[in-house]
Amino acid sequence: MKRSNKIKKSIRKEVFKIKGSFRKNKGKSLIELMTALFIFVLVTLLITNIYSNTMNHYFVSRKLDNSQISLYEALMHIDYYVNFYGENHYIQDERLYVEAKNGERQNYFYLLNSELRVAYKNESGNGYTSQPLLYGVEKFNLSENEKVIFVEIVTEGGATMRKAMGRI
Repeated sequence: MKRSNKIKKSIRKEVFKIKGSFRKNKGKSLIELMTALFIFVLVTLLITNIYSNTMNHYFVSRKLDNSQISLYEALMHIDYYVNFYGENHYIQDERLYVEAKNGERQNYFYLLNSELRVAYKNESGNGYTSQPLLYGVEKFNLSENEKVIFVEIVTEGGATMRKAMGRI
């Protein structure tokens, strides 16, 4: 029994020595500071990378949304002229011609360089006034089947939209 008491006392002394040595070292060691700094830098880089990827994805999707909206509006403008304003329409020389209901005015849509343009016949009947309808267009495909016109617009960014229009 004496021996076990001696062992217990010696263990207690050693524990107190260890605790005492921790109490003596009040500051942080250089290794602890370097480890904390490394973890901080690693977390900061991770957060920066996540933020950067999120912002890039947001701007790309936003740009695509604007492109899709522009395509939709251009097709709706063409559809308005074909279905509601025009009486007769036909395709000639890669242009979509739309005659007015009174048979006098004739407007047409065409691709010039990378702009989809609409040409309005002047009120005086002398010539046309051309205005851009959509920028950055790669292809403006037109096809006709009976009285239905199929229009496909492809932008330089790769966005594509198709629409069938006309009277049946």
